[in-house]
Amino acid sequence: MNSPSSQENSHPSAPPPNVSARRFARLLTNMALASAAGLAALALSEAALALFPIVSPAIETLRAQRIKLCQFERAARAGREAYQSLFMTDPELGYRIRPDFVTGRKRVGSSWVEIKTDSCGFFNQDYDASHPCDVACVGDSFVAPPWPNILQDISKLRVAGFGVPAYSPPQYSIVVRRYALPLRPKVLLYCLYVNDAVESARFEDWKRSGLDWFTFRGRDWFGITPSHPGRMLVEEWLLRCSRIYALWRFAGARNAGERISITAHPIPYKTDKFSLVFDRASFTTLTDVQTDMVKRGLAIVRDSLDEARQLCEAANVRMIVLFLPPKELVHFEALKARAKPDDPIGNLPAFYLALQQICALLQIECCDLTDSFRGEVTRTGKALYGEVDIHWDEDGMNQMARTAAAILAASGQFRGKTKWTEPAPPIMGRRAVGRKFIAPTSVGVLNRP
Repeated sequence: MNSPSSQENSHPSAPPPNVSARRFARLLTNMALASAAGLAALALSEAALALFPIVSPAIETLRAQRIKLCQFERAARAGREAYQSLFMTDPELGYRIRPDFVTGRKRVGSSWVEIKTDSCGFFNQDYDASHPCDVACVGDSFVAPPWPNILQDISKLRVAGFGVPAYSPPQYSIVVRRYALPLRPKVLLYCLYVNDAVESARFEDWKRSGLDWFTFRGRDWFGITPSHPGRMLVEEWLLRCSRIYALWRFAGARNAGERISITAHPIPYKTDKFSLVFDRASFTTLTDVQTDMVKRGLAIVRDSLDEARQLCEAANVRMIVLFLPPKELVHFEALKARAKPDDPIGNLPAFYLALQQICALLQIECCDLTDSFRGEVTRTGKALYGEVDIHWDEDGMNQMARTAAAILAASGQFRGKTKWTEPAPPIMGRRAVGRKFIAPTSVGVLNRP
């Protein structure tokens, strides 16, 4: 029979407390050393990637474009939040700006703005049908303030602006009938932009849907942006601080098209004086006249222009169509230098030629402002557009107002009332004295059925 002492000796003895503490301390030390080694390796890798040109241009391009995409998403979210409070539904137009609407200063993108509207919901000081205006301007957000106000100051003419963000030609022509012509203007400036064909097709789709505008457009227009703002801020910080993160993003790209972001993302362009981001949609989905949506949209643009022409002729108002160029067309040479050989950048000039032919078919005067803006870029070295935003910056607004003043002076409509000596872009069309309209090559989608 075993004694109690022998039974106690048969069980393994537990390690002394000081041994367990030493093991735990050793484990913590090893973990700290491993973490330090990992951080040192990361730091050395970051330094090597920053100091030596071993990172491929495709990865650096992806890094720069992802940063711009994060900035664009944040600006889009801020803009949508502002629009939600600014717009109201309209059975004919789909939506319109609230009349007599005033907000305090709100941050939209990188700037602070104060929004005020007149009694009809436009950005004029007042809308008074008993006081005729000299010039009425219709269009989308490019015709919103401040360039119509600047035009009024420098031309000494009474100018009324009827620009509403994201409007399209069917809505422009409704605005002409409902708001512009009751002011009895002498000249109507009808402004077209690169997205007008696609937006016109969407407007017709809304009319057939039977839904209110906000429900029809839903998430892609007034909804929450797909990416959470906090996540976009973190990603932008990582992209700015870590080239290793850019390598990881490049390795995790789903395909080669996503890696070379000119095929899927904005295209950065930088000079000594400014930086710009080109939008690939400007020469793909918005302007490819071979796609069904753009074909259908151009036909709607044609009918809308014809409606506005008839309204203006009946009211004895001179109508001039202005082609407002996107930054991708003004800085076209820079875009060509950064595009791949198979990128369809030729869609941009072809789309504007199609718009010119529509005006030729309808015998409407028109004026392409592209050369005017290109000349200003060459003369001053200024971008004229926001870096990420598609719209003009302050310099671009001033250039637009000066160009419009020159066009009005050259039209001969206000002899003795306005003096402007700067050269104007040529006015093409039936009423352009001494100028022959050169119509572009026929485009089949423009022919009437």
